[in-house]
Amino acid sequence: MFVAEQVLDRRSAVKHYRTFTVYDVFVNFYGSYCVICYAESATEFPSYAALEPIICRSLTLEKRKRQKRVTRPEIPRLPSSSINCRLKRLSYRTEQAYVSWAKRFILFHNKRHPKEMGEQEIEAFLTHLARNRGVAASTQNQALNAIVFMYRAVVKQDLGQFGAYHKAKESRRLPTVLTTDEVQRMLAHLDGTYGLMARLLYGTGMRLMECIRLRVKDVDFVRGSIIIRSGKGDKDRVTILPESLRHVLNSHIERLRQLHIEDRKANIPGVELPDAYARKSQNAGISWAWQWVFPAKNLSQDPRSGRGTPKSSSM
Repeated sequence: MFVAEQVLDRRSAVKHYRTFTVYDVFVNFYGSYCVICYAESATEFPSYAALEPIICRSLTLEKRKRQKRVTRPEIPRLPSSSINCRLKRLSYRTEQAYVSWAKRFILFHNKRHPKEMGEQEIEAFLTHLARNRGVAASTQNQALNAIVFMYRAVVKQDLGQFGAYHKAKESRRLPTVLTTDEVQRMLAHLDGTYGLMARLLYGTGMRLMECIRLRVKDVDFVRGSIIIRSGKGDKDRVTILPESLRHVLNSHIERLRQLHIEDRKANIPGVELPDAYARKSQNAGISWAWQWVFPAKNLSQDPRSGRGTPKSSSM
């Protein structure tokens, strides 16, 4: 039994020794990939003469098992924060942010379990964000909300009073407002789907994600209006459809109808549906009314269900 050590990636290591019975591939203390395989002598290794530096030494499998391996402490396992976010009907962006801040908080305290920590550790983390990381006040508040949510919804532990941490200074900045002429010149450099999206944002007052998640059924050409679903605060509202964009948007949607017909022939899964509507109406995801107005070029995987669906993003 021999161990061959050399600076190779895992794929190359297995490739060079594929003619032998490979027992294990591991990384040694120096960062080199090691291959444990059977050979009568060191010269039988195919890369012994060609690749350097290489060190072959005799090592029995029993000795290899007795060697101490350095194990890194794992992040403490907690009930999924994502599940609790979905039970609270929080948006997917909020879910991602809360999970990210929970991981940062645990890693900052050397992967200690949150049950072993309390107000002092939270104050230390928030102070670190303000003093060492220089985050904005809104970012620090988001981290605080995420940690409090983790303790209340996941750890099931009530926190005491804490507020003796260094708070980030709230900055007041004047907004940059473009003139009408500057807006016209900027829009003149945008064409195609991106130009249509930019003009919709400017003419309707929609937010970026509201425009990306716009569906065919929410555009009313008869009344000249657009219904925005699940906007800020999970609220619906109605906005106007600019008259100058009526023909362009109608042509864009008619062009997507042919793409929808091709998807149905290819038996592509339907689009994402809100909440439990997919169980109430199983065919709604493949119906024309629920399709995205600005679909992506490629299919995507739904981050929550794991199913492959057409993605809501610009073409």
